[in-house]
Amino acid sequence: MTEWRFDHYSGTGNTFLITYDPSNLFPGADKEYIALLCQQEDLVVDGLLIATPSCTANIRMLYYNRDGSRAKMCGNGLRCLAHYTYMHLFPNRSYLTIETDCGIRRAYIENELVEVEMGPIEEPTPWTISIEKISVSGFFLDTGVPHAIIPVENLKTIDLPFLGKEIRFHPFFQPDGTNVTFITSGTTTDLAIRTYERGVEAETEACGTGAVAAAKTIWHTKAESTELTIQCQSQEILTIRKELVEGKNWYFLRGNVHCCGIFDETIYPRMPSR
Repeated sequence: MTEWRFDHYSGTGNTFLITYDPSNLFPGADKEYIALLCQQEDLVVDGLLIATPSCTANIRMLYYNRDGSRAKMCGNGLRCLAHYTYMHLFPNRSYLTIETDCGIRRAYIENELVEVEMGPIEEPTPWTISIEKISVSGFFLDTGVPHAIIPVENLKTIDLPFLGKEIRFHPFFQPDGTNVTFITSGTTTDLAIRTYERGVEAETEACGTGAVAAAKTIWHTKAESTELTIQCQSQEILTIRKELVEGKNWYFLRGNVHCCGIFDETIYPRMPSR
């Protein structure tokens, strides 16, 4: 029976467990087991990252939400996995390529500062829905996972658990649902955001794909800058920049990551089926 060693990582407040699976043995189809790993009495994380060998890049990333569901992309997860790969597998390389469900992405590591390539992104589309007879409007776009972006005046007054859940499960965004990110002007940064994440089904302290979606939405109407700083709910800062590559804008996500600790599976309750 395979035992798993996990590194506990934080990417500007987004938290993950990461393990290396060289033989592709991890039970990724066991949603209950993954949910159990991510939600312990003394440790709750936003998601699980599995690093596996790749034929086309330095490493392959598989991402699972807290509830055990798979997602194509996680921006802060990608940054954390890049740092993990640098520390454990390629210690002499500050530039890595990572195979994801969205394609190969480049990562640049400078100590605990990691920037990853998020690729080109389609333009946001406007939407309006009704929640308890109140009209709510925003923009929708896909940054590897879907995001509904809602500009607001004050993030602190938003009833995020209620509104986030209502929008995430609204019929307009079905069948897949959506992440929900509220954005406003920052006090010491260009923007501040709060995100209700699909698959976590709660607010997270940071969201990389949400930060990229927020920046893209601002650039949709205001194109004068090429870099934006974004304050997360954790109070940590993410930086989004865009760069023209072969006639298309490509987007990059940068911020701090750090390893919070190392665990092995023996501290977790075993699933009866295992």
